[in-house]
Amino acid sequence: MWHRHQLALVLIALAAWSIAASAAPDCPPHAPPTVRLMVHEPALIAARLDAMLEVGNGRSARLAALRRLFAAAGCALEEQRATEGQMPNLVCTLAGQLPDTIVVGGSFYGDGDASAALLPSLYESLAAAPRRHTLKIVAFTPRGRGGMRFVDALSPAAREKLAAMVHVGPLGYGPPQPHPVNADDGLQCDLMTAARTLGMTVPPRPIAPFGDTFAGPYAWMPLTGNAHWLTFRRAGVPVISIHSGDGKTLAPRFDFDAYYAQYRLLAVFIALIDSREAKRSSAA
Repeated sequence: MWHRHQLALVLIALAAWSIAASAAPDCPPHAPPTVRLMVHEPALIAARLDAMLEVGNGRSARLAALRRLFAAAGCALEEQRATEGQMPNLVCTLAGQLPDTIVVGGSFYGDGDASAALLPSLYESLAAAPRRHTLKIVAFTPRGRGGMRFVDALSPAAREKLAAMVHVGPLGYGPPQPHPVNADDGLQCDLMTAARTLGMTVPPRPIAPFGDTFAGPYAWMPLTGNAHWLTFRRAGVPVISIHSGDGKTLAPRFDFDAYYAQYRLLAVFIALIDSREAKRSSAA
């Protein structure tokens, strides 16, 4: 039974510190609040990852495995389809005190499979305590169309309530990094706050003007209209996309210890931004 591997509800006090002025972005010192969440033991995270990967490479099999993981986590799924026969988005909603919504999601096929296996565990971790914001945990259909489908399905009023979007890219292949193109400054600062609290390092990344093409060591990173996070960014929502790698390509081998540490980082990071007053970007 997976619940045997769960840890009790924990309180994580996030200490205040000054981040070096040379870092990008410039993060002012502040005193973050204590956040409440549940952290799973590595055995459960490993079991769920195995359950996702052992079914083979077929999209339908991976989709069925992810449905089972969400059900085991206690989530009543909503499925978003564009037309009959297309792969759906899987949407798990955690109601908060406010209608303002934080979306957390990633693709459930290809490089994102391991990351998608974390989404049900993130739901459980965050559901262990009341939340200010409504959280939408989303496994997006492959090839970036899922982000478009999710945003297009919202009413104009619901779009205005989107407070932030956290995109979960491939994890477990190196240190966690925010995508260098247009990651929201405030979200980057919160990510570094959460990482420092856990004794981790998140390399700060320079920010390019919206629409620019990255060159040099960042040229490998996708910047296309089909990216899940870019759809939200174009809708004026503060966005951060978190992945792991060495700046050019993914590391050659998957590292479970890094993967588990990044699960803990994401849980603390999302709880932290939930505790804040999120502000929408002025960019569209």
